[in-house]
Amino acid sequence: MKERLLIVEDDEAIANILKEHVEKEGYEVTWASTGKEGLEDFKKENFQLAMIDIMLPEMEGFSLCKNIRWISEIPILIISAKQADLDKVKGLKLGADDYITKPFSLIEISARVEAHLRRYRKKEGANENSNSLEFKNDLTILLEENAVVLKEKNSIIGNQDYWIDKEHWFLIKSSLESGNIKSISEYTKLDFSPKLEDSLFIQKLPSDVKIEDMDQVGKNNEKVIDLKEGVKIAGKSILCLEESSDYKLKTVTYLDAKAISHKEINQNYEKNGVPAFTLTTILNDNKDSKDDEDKLPGEKDITVRGIKGTVIEDIKCISWTENNLRYSVLIQDPNLKLDDWKKIVESLTLTN
Repeated sequence: MKERLLIVEDDEAIANILKEHVEKEGYEVTWASTGKEGLEDFKKENFQLAMIDIMLPEMEGFSLCKNIRWISEIPILIISAKQADLDKVKGLKLGADDYITKPFSLIEISARVEAHLRRYRKKEGANENSNSLEFKNDLTILLEENAVVLKEKNSIIGNQDYWIDKEHWFLIKSSLESGNIKSISEYTKLDFSPKLEDSLFIQKLPSDVKIEDMDQVGKNNEKVIDLKEGVKIAGKSILCLEESSDYKLKTVTYLDAKAISHKEINQNYEKNGVPAFTLTTILNDNKDSKDDEDKLPGEKDITVRGIKGTVIEDIKCISWTENNLRYSVLIQDPNLKLDDWKKIVESLTLTN
């Protein structure tokens, strides 16, 4: 069976020259004129080598190279008019095996294609006769009769081996070797079809315990209001954002969760019809600032509106206390950065 090559080149004249030349060398060739078309062709057929231009429509060659390398180990040759060293380094780092600059020699193309295919054939032949796969990062996968074994050498904690049961995909054994210390953990008896009594899943509670669904408690005590009513509930002016061409106030809700003695007013703002952020005013939190032991994981101090507050960047939330009211802004727009959050907070004004 002839080996199949993929050529991705938007210049039809160059593509035809390459195609005709390698076909004369005895290879079957598929030509694609865009990066997107090349990736679609690659997923449909079984190729042994790909030649890719960088400057392609729809998907550039670097992205195509990365996508192919993610799913395949075939040789990838970049053929491009871009001759800068940075482009060559970028292509090779993304998974290309070779970088050829235009104009090129057809004799050189033949030699490089054959050299890469020769190495690829040898590698594929070794894999076919082996029950193991070896990767560049010192990771080896072995296929045993009843388990898949992952062996990682020179990790930051030492050499690690993991045995995974094939039928149930369950970790049955692990081994760690670091320096002169070696530890092994192994399940010697496993029952994947145990008979469990229903009583194991029943929680017995005292007769005087009351059970409440906290989600329902919040829903039952939440109502839609307007800002004027919010001011009356708070007993004083509260911060809000003046409507602009960017942000519009969508809804205002009041939550009175009596079960946990918690009251809050939520102003929900949107941008171009999409949720942007929520400004929450907590009415019964009189703490001026949080002690370190009260802070959530990842919560850091920050100064906003000339006041000490906190920020949690992972969940995009800024909190502070002002005029004996606790405020927080929770960002919902993924395009907004920390500086954008601060600008929103700094632009808040008191309701009239």
